[in-house]
Amino acid sequence: MSENEFRTFMARSYSSGTPGRTICNSRNHHFIADEIGSDEVTAGEYFLTGLTACAVNMIERKAKERDVPLQRLDVQVEGTYKRSQGIEPYTVFQTVKMQFHFAGVSDDEAASLVANYQQRCPLYGTVASAALYP
Repeated sequence: MSENEFRTFMARSYSSGTPGRTICNSRNHHFIADEIGSDEVTAGEYFLTGLTACAVNMIERKAKERDVPLQRLDVQVEGTYKRSQGIEPYTVFQTVKMQFHFAGVSDDEAASLVANYQQRCPLYGTVASAALYP
């Protein structure tokens, strides 16, 4: 296997000294993650934002490679989980709904770009496999 075949991502979170607030970093970027109901973005929101950011970046890159005239892309995601899931071994999102809003491409081109994202994004793949293989 070639050295470039694998990509590794690293992140770190640590106590801020304020209950319910975590300091996070990845590479040289620092950000805050709060508990639900606080001022800052929550860990769940960061997780879902990863899905949308991967979608926009990957789809824009693929559209450029294919000479598809994508003018704009807006991806929205909503995830819902049940706070008390009973006897299940893990708390998981019960639903994750994504909406893709394209400008400048046909419906067929949009569908092809979304399918490529779904096949290639490791974040989407992780969520999808959890839903397929509980």
